[in-house]
Amino acid sequence: MEFLAWLCGSLLVLIGLIGTVAPLVPGMPLMFLGLLLLKIWLPASPFSWWSVGFAALSILIAAGIDSISAIAGAKLQGGTKWGVLGAAIGCAVGFLFLPAGLVIGPIAGAILAEILLANRTLREASASGLGTALGLGAAAILRLLLGILVVVAGVVDYFI
Repeated sequence: MEFLAWLCGSLLVLIGLIGTVAPLVPGMPLMFLGLLLLKIWLPASPFSWWSVGFAALSILIAAGIDSISAIAGAKLQGGTKWGVLGAAIGCAVGFLFLPAGLVIGPIAGAILAEILLANRTLREASASGLGTALGLGAAAILRLLLGILVVVAGVVDYFI
């Protein structure tokens, strides 16, 4: 039974780590579930609740990284305040349509706001959308680093 717990927990953490950069795979929540499964299934496991709590906190951090990077990307690509606001609203609306909404929402929000509110051409609005997409790409790298940090914290917790 212990082997099954380690197998399931480890697979969830591994798939979660891949999911930090793979679209449509909820990486950080899977990593959290893997550690939580190990802690609950094996109460005498060397993992502390601190590791599980850090993995839970990482879900919120990853969501913040996604939102902030999309908004910053729109602004850095020359988006107006309307494009930035559209990316922010798109992030919020995107949470309602997880997980694809986290990618599509900010890009569509930036482009639509630029066209409808800032009276920009499709070409100009697309630059803001591209900036949002670049910001989301940077977020994927940051999520991967955060996922690696969760794994390292778990490994350190296991051996200490």
